[in-house]
Amino acid sequence: MTSAHNGQSEGFIDGSTGIGVPERDRDALVEALLRFLTDDDFAESARRNGRLFAEDQLDIALHTRQLEQFYYEIAAAALPLGRLVQSRRALMGFL
Repeated sequence: MTSAHNGQSEGFIDGSTGIGVPERDRDALVEALLRFLTDDDFAESARRNGRLFAEDQLDIALHTRQLEQFYYEIAAAALPLGRLVQSRRALMGFL
């Protein structure tokens, strides 16, 4: 369960991997808690779907590679090829 506070809702799919509740809505929070406590099929499905979602969408290694590729593309657009190759080698040696 989560609320939309500070982007928390980006890490799940409402109704599939968890339940989103409006911020400061006690009644919605109670309903969500009761659903997890009383609906075993839903709780198991949310657990399973949550794990798959996390493995697929929250993989730090994948996001790091995507971010590195994004930086290389920006650098390639800004630097002549020779300087880009030298910069990349220097960066890879640093890492």
